[in-house]
Amino acid sequence: MDQVFSQNEVIITKRGSVGCITLNRPKALNALNLDMIRAITVALEQWRSDPDIKAVYMAGAGERGFCAGGDIKHFYKAGMDYRRGLIALETAMIFFQEEYELNGIIFHYPKPFIAHMHGITMGGGFGIAGNAKYKIVAQDTKFAMPEAKIGFFPDVGSMFHLKSLDNNIGLYLALTGNMITANDMLYCGLAQYTADRDSHNEILSGLQTALADSAKGEHESVISVLNNYKRLTERSECELEKNRGTIAKVFSSSSVSDIINMASEHGGIIGAGYQSMLINSPLSMKIACEYYQREDLKSFDDIIKQDLILAMNFARGRDFYEGIRAAVIDKDKFPIWEARTLEEISMDTVGSYFTP
Repeated sequence: MDQVFSQNEVIITKRGSVGCITLNRPKALNALNLDMIRAITVALEQWRSDPDIKAVYMAGAGERGFCAGGDIKHFYKAGMDYRRGLIALETAMIFFQEEYELNGIIFHYPKPFIAHMHGITMGGGFGIAGNAKYKIVAQDTKFAMPEAKIGFFPDVGSMFHLKSLDNNIGLYLALTGNMITANDMLYCGLAQYTADRDSHNEILSGLQTALADSAKGEHESVISVLNNYKRLTERSECELEKNRGTIAKVFSSSSVSDIINMASEHGGIIGAGYQSMLINSPLSMKIACEYYQREDLKSFDDIIKQDLILAMNFARGRDFYEGIRAAVIDKDKFPIWEARTLEEISMDTVGSYFTP
């Protein structure tokens, strides 16, 4: 194994013809910071034109998770400096701008990009794994886009994927922020393959052997290896499949209020979603619902561009800071949202968030 770059928080190596990226902040659930984003971006741009690198493989260190998302504590500090007039908004937004650029690089990467998720995989963690061409989940993977819980919106290009899911599952995930399992991800198409977390060496060895076969193309070679890890979900453990009809019906409305009212009549994961929506940011849910419904925002490039506009407007507001405060600063878990009810938020306000 040839090490080409290493620092404490991300390890970037070459293993034969495979470029390997390991997120290495296990105590912080591998949450992404700006240094990590920049290191990954530099490696990917170098490997793009390196004829010796034929595929990229990304994983996370530690047992607890692939990546819990972006380092929101860092943004909280930068955002508060902006609110105090100490820095410009553009300076406070550097993290999001470079994160979204990396999401786009991964989505459009010309060489096979494989992400191997395990444990907690949320928010910004899905931005670097969910935008990969080939997505593997360990059976302990827990996925969520929990932004409505912290006064934000499903970003990192995730809305492109959420819009593509059948039975309004994408809207269910966006409004509730609740977790789903590896089997759920395989069922609804957020991942294609399943392999144990400790199978990295086995997969990498298979990739090296397959990619050495010059008779096959790079993608064909990767697929030939990953197809060994393509398994059917265990239907008895797949909650999304069991509840697909109810989700499709409950989350069919364009009104968040109607969705919450319909969800209140159900138990199970719909009931759990109802309880979450009662305490999530009303503004976040209204904007997420509008984003999901917008017919003019379908392509990944349109969505990642819109993500930055929305993020900047959230940075100008109040709920995102209050959500971060309650979740990870004071940790009282009791955010006081600027608008306490959905009825207080006009559609003009919602629409203004989509405007640069």
